Order: sequence, then C-alpha cells, then structure tokens
Amino acid sequence: MSKKKRQSSGLWRFVFLLYIALLLLLLFYREKAVINGASYTESLKQNFIWKPFYTIKNYMYVILHNPDSPYYRHCFINIVGNIVMFIPVGVLFPKSSPRARTFFRYIGSSLFFVLLVETVQLFTLRGVFDTGDIILNGIGLTLGFIIYKCFFRK
Repeated sequence: MSKKKRQSSGLWRFVFLLYIALLLLLLFYREKAVINGASYTESLKQNFIWKPFYTIKNYMYVILHNPDSPYYRHCFINIVGNIVMFIPVGVLFPKSSPRARTFFRYIGSSLFFVLLVETVQLFTLRGVFDTGDIILNGIGLTLGFIIYKCFFRK
C-alpha cells in the first residue's frame, strides 16, 4: 500500500472513530430513565420494548394523523433521527476498514454495534432498548452503505 493510501486510510479511520465518539456521547449523555422512583429491575422492565414495530407504528400514527399533537416533534425526531444518525456509519466504516467493504460483513458488524449500544442503554438506564430503534438504525446503516457504494468506493 502506498504512503498516500495509508495516510488516507488513517484519516478515514480517525474521522470514523471521532463520529462514533460523538454518537456515543449523544446516545449516553442524558439523565437516567428511572420512572417514578421505580427500582432498577422495574425500570429495566419499563425500558425494554420487544415488539418490533410497536414504537414505529405509534410514532408514525402521530406524524401522519395528529400533526397538532404536542408529541409530534418527538415522534418525528425519533423516526428520522434513528435513521439519519447512522447513515454516516455506512460511509465511514467501509472507508476506514477494508474488511467492512462487503455488505454482509459490514451489516453484521454494524448491527452488532447497534445491539450493544441498545443493551448498554438499557442496563445503564440511559435509554430504552427498543427493537424499533434497531430497525430504524438498520435502515440508516443500509442507506449509508448504499451511498458509500455509489459515491465513495474506489
């Protein structure tokens, strides 16, 4: 590998790690999600949403049928944000790691990272483990990889 190519790869790796650090800060720098003084175990139960499209369906209902709702902004940001914040991973991860340049290796590693983040959010009570978030993050990861394949691969 040429010196210029190694420097470029190192730069992409640095940008990717910086993005991941900012993403983790965004996902974990918040108050604990303890509900009404519940115990740790009760909070875990309340912060675990296993039904795959439960949250997505409810948020989409508010977005499509109730735009005057005080929850409209929250629903919109949750749906769009969970997709958009993972699109850069789809470009940066394959650019920084040659092993992540095939879709199945990339998506496997990326979804493992998303599952890890959701699990840590649950057990630290810094968020909710929501299978809907995993689905939306997966859409963002896939869109990012498509962008990488169309515009950035060489």
